[in-house]
Amino acid sequence: MFYFVYYLSLQPYIIDATLSENSSYGGFEHSGIPDGIPQLEEYLAVYCSMSARPWPAANWKFYIAFSLFRGASIYAGVYHRWTMGNASGGERARFAGKAANVMVDCAWDYINRENVLRAHPATGMHVSKAPRQGFHVEQEDSTLTNGQGKFVPSEKVMQLRQKIMKFMKDHIYPKEDELYKHAQSTSRWTIHPEEENLKALAKEEGLWNLFIPLDSAARARKLLLEDQSHVSAGSSNDLLLGAGLTNLEYGYLCEIMGRSVWAPQIFNCGAPDTGNMEVLLRYGTKEQQKQWLVPLLEGKIRSGFAMTEPQVASSDATNIECAVSRAGRFLCDKWQEMVDQWGYGPEV
Repeated sequence: MFYFVYYLSLQPYIIDATLSENSSYGGFEHSGIPDGIPQLEEYLAVYCSMSARPWPAANWKFYIAFSLFRGASIYAGVYHRWTMGNASGGERARFAGKAANVMVDCAWDYINRENVLRAHPATGMHVSKAPRQGFHVEQEDSTLTNGQGKFVPSEKVMQLRQKIMKFMKDHIYPKEDELYKHAQSTSRWTIHPEEENLKALAKEEGLWNLFIPLDSAARARKLLLEDQSHVSAGSSNDLLLGAGLTNLEYGYLCEIMGRSVWAPQIFNCGAPDTGNMEVLLRYGTKEQQKQWLVPLLEGKIRSGFAMTEPQVASSDATNIECAVSRAGRFLCDKWQEMVDQWGYGPEV
């Protein structure tokens, strides 16, 4: 996964996968590197240095080829759905078949190259000499706060990182097997009581709703202060509004939460709830906010996001065929009723 993330950020150097009938598909290696964009090896060296990773020359060819084949399989699936008339990209998906073939050809070309990355970074480029072992708080903190780069996190963010890492080590990792077994059992549609206990503990430690940006927190604070009647007893407004982080600052915390499949939900920072809460906060009516937003902020309920219609793939919103008109209540055009049955749990 680490090298696949590498590939996603480095793809433009290797291949231009833009879906276009007239695209040459050549990456920066063929078209030239635009002004302001670093050379591939310079970019890699900075990433390896900041993430305490070794220079990836030994495995680079394999992982780039693997990622290209993986991308080709995705494009092949998009093209297959287009042939069935059900592609989320509409007409753009018609070129996905060509893109899949190009990515396969590019992968084989990469495999057949004698050299794809020099054995050692160029002089002046500093990277780690050994791979990082495990998740060690001290090592990660020193990597982030050594003053290098433009995005050194603040002391506030570092303290939150340390709290989250300790919380996960003490409370989440030890419960993972138990939560997983529950999710695979006949009781999977019920809420595991330990999950609720961990949520309460996360609130107490100020690790709740950390996704909420500073401007959104101000909106939510105004909503909660206007009418306390819809806030559950014992809920503190401050605990519901996050820590006033920017998206960049929150990213440093997501890196830690993402190490456990259960963590985002326990910290109330899991999808699709985070996006739905922000939509309700920014665009919901007062009634919608009171009925749905506050319980979501409190972690009392979960939400869902349905994006596919029977005849079209509506993950691309331009494909949506459903229209809504008012006739006493909101009804779908042509009287078409679509029900999405969620296998999510009683809190949805």
